[in-house]
Amino acid sequence: MKTQWNNRSVRICSLLAVPCLFITLGGCAALESASMPRYTCADINAALLVTGNVESRLDSVKSKYKLGVGDTFESFVTQPYEPSVCGTMAVPPDGNMVCMGPVVHIAGLTSAEAEEAIAKAMKPMSPEYFRDIRASIVVVGFKSQKYTVTGEVNSAGEYPFDGDTSIVQAIARAKGVTSRAAWDHIRIVRATPTGPQTIEVNLADIVKGGQRDKNVPLCANDVIQVPAAGTPLP
Repeated sequence: MKTQWNNRSVRICSLLAVPCLFITLGGCAALESASMPRYTCADINAALLVTGNVESRLDSVKSKYKLGVGDTFESFVTQPYEPSVCGTMAVPPDGNMVCMGPVVHIAGLTSAEAEEAIAKAMKPMSPEYFRDIRASIVVVGFKSQKYTVTGEVNSAGEYPFDGDTSIVQAIARAKGVTSRAAWDHIRIVRATPTGPQTIEVNLADIVKGGQRDKNVPLCANDVIQVPAAGTPLP
């Protein structure tokens, strides 16, 4: 009887050997907990490549992101007779920009607010000539605001915050979770006027369960904590 059980054990282990080796070579062991029984680290990271794909989001960035020192942007001013390109600029330490004459303070403004401020500053120079002037600001480099990813990800560190980054995109940019990660207990720690706020996220619910409403949008200076499985929660 003992010999029969040992032979059965050998057969079971042999069947499991190939998939387990494949996952290990990919850097992901089949780690499970009570709340994440169906997925491996490889499953989560593969889904991140799809769900967390970073696409152009200029419209949403334009409405949310506030320019800060070090950010780079392209500025265009359309006059009644011909367009004028002020070029690619960086927000200087004083927060001002100069384009075709007037000095305009743009630090702390969204792109739309900066465009309005530029047009308003130029009209008094020649009300008739600049009557229909239009300004356009496109942010091309995000440097003034950041978020941080810590713990069980493949590339922890600080990342530039572009005004429209979700938790899924942040983990994807950090090259996914490690085989030790408790992806069902990811935490976002956010500073608020009343003190730190902690938001808990189950990554599998979003990327494998289709619960996109749980894909929390980040704020500047958020800290994302990806704990190891088995780590006691505070």
